[in-house]
Amino acid sequence: MKKYLLITLTLILSSCSQNENSNEINIYSQRHYNVDELQYENFQKKTGIKVNVVKANADELIQRMKNEGENSPADLFITVDVGKLWQASEMGLLQKFEDRNITKNISPELLDKNGYWIPVTYRSRIIVYSKERVNKDELSTYEDLA
Repeated sequence: MKKYLLITLTLILSSCSQNENSNEINIYSQRHYNVDELQYENFQKKTGIKVNVVKANADELIQRMKNEGENSPADLFITVDVGKLWQASEMGLLQKFEDRNITKNISPELLDKNGYWIPVTYRSRIIVYSKERVNKDELSTYEDLA
C-alpha cells in the first residue's frame, strides 16, 4: 500500500502545476504522515521542483481557498475525508482532474463521477464486537451496527 501511495503521489505531483514553467508546487494538506513528507522530498530531488506544503484542517484549507478565489496558489488539495472533497467541489474550488495515466490504475467505483478528485489511499474498516452480546449472523450491513 505504501508503494502504491508513493507512486500515485509522484504521478499526481508531476501532473499538477498552475503553469507548465513553474518550479514550485503548492500543496494544501490535512494529512500529517511521514510518508507524505518523504514523498515530497523524493519528488523535489528527482524533479528539481520545490514542494511547498500548507498544513491545516480541511475546513481551514477550504476557507483559505475560498478566500483566495481565482488567485489561490494551491495546486493540490489533500484531505483525509471524501466529504470535504465533495464540499470543496460543490463550492467550485476544484478543477476537473483528467490524467488517464493515473486514473487507468484506479478502480472506477473509487473515482469521483464528476472528475474533480481521485483517491490517493483507501482504508479497510475493522469491526470488533463482543461474541457474548452480538450474534455475528445479525450483522450484514452498516445499519445493523446502529
